[in-house]
Amino acid sequence: MPNDIKSTPAGRAAAAAAQLWHAALAERGIADEGPPSTLEQIVPLVRARLRIGGEIADRTVVDALAAIMVHADQRGRWMAAFNSELGQSLAADGRDLNTALRVLIALAPAARS
Repeated sequence: MPNDIKSTPAGRAAAAAAQLWHAALAERGIADEGPPSTLEQIVPLVRARLRIGGEIADRTVVDALAAIMVHADQRGRWMAAFNSELGQSLAADGRDLNTALRVLIALAPAARS
């Protein structure tokens, strides 16, 4: 196995998130100016990937992303996503929660040290 960041679970998750980001921008015809600098910039991508409409407020999505990015470990990130208001709303709607939370976690920025 190669000894680089892309071969680690965190590296693969980061690469998947970057691919989702670039694909979402391309779908909307938006110029790619690099990674988002605020959580608010990620909200449209989360809405598109999870097919979330206006029934969930932008603040709810931002709060979920903020809770997730506090954690460096995958279990902590998953639990933060699950326990967030957004995670609970997705569960209440009968969504495939495992897939939805994995997408949400992949889109959330990495924990800052």
